[in-house]
Amino acid sequence: MTFNILDLLSSFERTTDQFLSKEEFKRRLRSRRQQRVKYTIDIKTDHLHIGHAVNLWMIRRLQDMGHKAVIVFTDSTSRMGDDDGRLETIAIYPEKTLEKKIRGLSQQARLILK
Repeated sequence: MTFNILDLLSSFERTTDQFLSKEEFKRRLRSRRQQRVKYTIDIKTDHLHIGHAVNLWMIRRLQDMGHKAVIVFTDSTSRMGDDDGRLETIAIYPEKTLEKKIRGLSQQARLILK
């Protein structure tokens, strides 16, 4: 399967907060060495939404190119609350509930990722 690096870079630019400079990203993709891409999901909800799916599809493209995906599930908002005040209330979940949410979100992510 052939991939256009510039097309892939364009997709990432539209949806990614941070990544290497464009030139560094292209250099690493052209190096043919396996890269590790990390994606963090806050477990405030029980279900992934279309915004997650877009990023997971792009990560899948990288997997298809031979790169490794690392998905990090974070409960920092759930544990610490909303310190910037954007959300009025955030539920503080017990450990068992968080583990259940992570299992469910993992199963959903596996529908897209290898």
